[in-house]
Amino acid sequence: SRQLRSYSLHALTAKIRELAPHAWLQLSAIILKHLNYTIQSQCLTTETEFVFRAEEVRGLAYIPVVIKGIHSPLVSNDDILQFRELIRELGYDHGILMTNGDISKDALNECSTKELPIYAYSARQIAPIMFDARIGVTTNELPIIFIDNNFFQSLSSNEVALNDLDETENLRELLKNSLRASVDTEDVMDNDVSGDDFIFDDSIDERE
Repeated sequence: SRQLRSYSLHALTAKIRELAPHAWLQLSAIILKHLNYTIQSQCLTTETEFVFRAEEVRGLAYIPVVIKGIHSPLVSNDDILQFRELIRELGYDHGILMTNGDISKDALNECSTKELPIYAYSARQIAPIMFDARIGVTTNELPIIFIDNNFFQSLSSNEVALNDLDETENLRELLKNSLRASVDTEDVMDNDVSGDDFIFDDSIDERE
């Protein structure tokens, strides 16, 4: 089951990376809605970048947030610095970055600064969200086989009876073999005495 989930997440991550810019924009809006973000406005800055002004629902509070989507194989540290400047200009205290690609280690380190932090989602983080929310995936039931412990316990409870039966059968075989051996011995002795090739030991004759 864990391997199947791992394979599915890997395939879903690859599918996200293959999306065209407009498809990635639509998927981002669906995921944000699932994560309890209410989009207030949308601005397409470039062909591969877009910005959302949204509100994050936290209990009864609505926290304003700016969200940037980047359609790119790899988000660099410069992308994070530019986004932080935008957050500062708009007057927000944090931001959300989403990409259908990967995020470099330097960019991740830059996201985690205390001043105007940025919560980043790459394709690897988005795939589990889609998987658990059943977004872009279908489910099929597979048969799962479990061990019947009651069956094996019943076998263990009959072990004594089976052992008694085995001992009885063994005793019968021993008796049969013993009778067969005695009959074979008598036949051999009769054949030796009646035969012409019986040889007496000379030393026995002299003692007698």
